[in-house]
Amino acid sequence: GLTVGGRVQVCVAWVESSDAISGEVDRRPGLGWCCGMSAQKDIHEPVDHVGSSALSGITKILPEGMNDGHINALDNAGYVTFCQYIGKTGVYITHGRMFAEATSDFGLEERRRVMDYACKTVRLVQLDYINSTVAIGADGSIEGLDMFKAISANVLNEMKNIGQISGYEIEIDPAQNILSTETLRTKIRIVPLGKMTFIENEISYKNPVLG
Repeated sequence: GLTVGGRVQVCVAWVESSDAISGEVDRRPGLGWCCGMSAQKDIHEPVDHVGSSALSGITKILPEGMNDGHINALDNAGYVTFCQYIGKTGVYITHGRMFAEATSDFGLEERRRVMDYACKTVRLVQLDYINSTVAIGADGSIEGLDMFKAISANVLNEMKNIGQISGYEIEIDPAQNILSTETLRTKIRIVPLGKMTFIENEISYKNPVLG
């Protein structure tokens, strides 16, 4: 069976496509469009954003008879599918799903990419401090932690300033026993961007006379 995990993405879409130059029509899996859209996006940008993510060259979603019910069932099961929207031309990625558990923080492709980038960049700035020394206060607490916290904060501030994350928290317990463990433990918590997967409107008429 297929392994469920926050690093696996499964595209089950098939399409009919037309070559822009030769006009030749072909049937092929949608994986290439998924990969191409991911490559175009910054790490925090959803591949399924309707306003900027129309897939080019696709003339029809396959197989014949594929309807919204089939697409929703596959989407709810965690697969990447393609869809169309009434009032919009073109074909779109339904959702950038990862094949993760329903409760996972990494059910969306952009959440996985942002976290991977944050882990990579924080590690790189902290790497220079491996095997360095720190002073211990009279009460046994670690000194100079504000400086060490700041080097990680600089990376996360940059991510926040360019719109990749909403915010973050960094915690370092000064009372941890680094003399015995030779290990400095930090806790970093990232607040991701919210996502408007659905928009619900309540619209009705109003009579100004009645208030």
